[in-house]
Amino acid sequence: MRALRLLPLLCLATLSACTVPEQFDGTPEDEAIWKAQFAQDPSEQRVVFDLMGEMSTSGMDNAFGNLRYYDFTRYTRVDQRDDEERLQASEQHEVRHAMTNQGRTFEVLREGLQGEFDYGFFQNFVSTNVEAEDPGDVTPYVMPDDPPYLKPEFYEAYQYRLRPDTLLFDQAARVVEIRARPDDGDDLNIRRVSLYLDRRSNQLVAASLDRIDLAFLFREESSFFIHIRQTAEGDWVPYNTRFETLMMMPFEGSRTLRTVSSYYDYAPSR
Repeated sequence: MRALRLLPLLCLATLSACTVPEQFDGTPEDEAIWKAQFAQDPSEQRVVFDLMGEMSTSGMDNAFGNLRYYDFTRYTRVDQRDDEERLQASEQHEVRHAMTNQGRTFEVLREGLQGEFDYGFFQNFVSTNVEAEDPGDVTPYVMPDDPPYLKPEFYEAYQYRLRPDTLLFDQAARVVEIRARPDDGDDLNIRRVSLYLDRRSNQLVAASLDRIDLAFLFREESSFFIHIRQTAEGDWVPYNTRFETLMMMPFEGSRTLRTVSSYYDYAPSR
């Protein structure tokens, strides 16, 4: 699946990136109301810090590595849309990953292609055979090393909130939301993070991250989401992933690539 190989390249923008802050388009009075939404409640911030301090990330850390112990099916769809959100191309693959006497096998159960993908500058970096290997670990996109929102020097640049509980698969989860604040957080690449913690175990079961980067040749706005679940054997494995990247390049307009994958029919490899 070609677009899956594009994502690691896009994040190279952060090596030489600066952030363009969110802009408010309205009257000064409306802007003041908008900024007031980012005010930090100190008591709520302490609750969020306590939850994150008790949070376990072992499931997320090991989920993709655990795939090697299982047979499973992965369905992936990649869409490309233009600057008016019109669908230009779509590709779908359903692949059964299994262990046999001959080693790891990859059986394409169904596939389809509609339209023609236009990767522009990134065409030379796109792989065409990702369905012939197990997926790589993409958790660093939602759980980067040493993120700024966990550093004391950036506490004033982010707003920390506890959102209403939600259900993920069959799990009740607490939701923590972290947002870059206007002015103080304007120069931060990571704009929003949502963490979903299982209410019983405080295990991180899902996470999303939005970021904005501006490199020398293009602007990138990206959103990443990973959801994991436990198998009957008790191992944490991927359940759903979603990655969306909006690229804006000089003289080429903008294009959006959206990749959605689902993992199911897990069985321990023989």
